[in-house]
Amino acid sequence: MGLIKKILGICETGLPADPEAWTQSGSLLTLDLLKLPELQEHGGAIRLEGKGLDKRVFVIRGEGDAYHAMENKCTHMGRRLDPGSSPGTVTCCSVSGSTFDCSGSPVAGAAKRPVHHFAVETRDHFLVIDMAS
Repeated sequence: MGLIKKILGICETGLPADPEAWTQSGSLLTLDLLKLPELQEHGGAIRLEGKGLDKRVFVIRGEGDAYHAMENKCTHMGRRLDPGSSPGTVTCCSVSGSTFDCSGSPVAGAAKRPVHHFAVETRDHFLVIDMAS
């Protein structure tokens, strides 16, 4: 990521190409993995915003078939998150360089508090995220 983007806090992670790939029902987000090519590879990620969401959500595919979802808000500066340069890490899009593991725990940089992590369950080709967790 370029320095200008980091200074401005512009993240690299995009919204899903298919806006119909996810729905919200109460506190549950349901993602159709067949409609999300962004999550096909390890380290692939998307951000979910809008559609009445109270919080921004960051979803990343970890090792194997593990998916992780967390509030898309760095605990240091409140900026959005991106996949980290090391496998299994997530980084803040700002110059602070805050880095977290996929469970949201800080591992480097200025952030000292964990990012809120949501419970995730895979059901067939659907990913269900419980934002109340």
